Amino acid sequence: MEKHEVVCFKGDSLGRELNLNSNGFVEINLTDLEFKLAIRRKLNVSDPIRNKLFGEGIECHALKYKADGWESGKIRVKLTVEFCPDEPEVEETSAPNTAEAGEPESPLDEIRQMIKEENQ
Repeated sequence: MEKHEVVCFKGDSLGRELNLNSNGFVEINLTDLEFKLAIRRKLNVSDPIRNKLFGEGIECHALKYKADGWESGKIRVKLTVEFCPDEPEVEETSAPNTAEAGEPESPLDEIRQMIKEENQ
């Protein structure tokens, strides 16, 4: 989602899990940032650790695949909220019947046939 876009969802189970107040409404409206903050708050670590983890990062060493050894750096969590629109339902259409011998497949075929016969 882009910054400042709004997501609307039923507030029952997800709203309770994220400690969001629906103010008695069935649905909850949140901006991308509000949704990310609600998820960050739910992470069960102290505020200083959470702020570092989602901010400048926490010092660490990583052993990466095909690396020569441990690499120093920081680990940081980036949270992405993505909206995936429902795919429109595609109507199944039956395969067109093959034209029987002599029947035109297109309305223009009949006209083409008439012109062809006139020119002969």
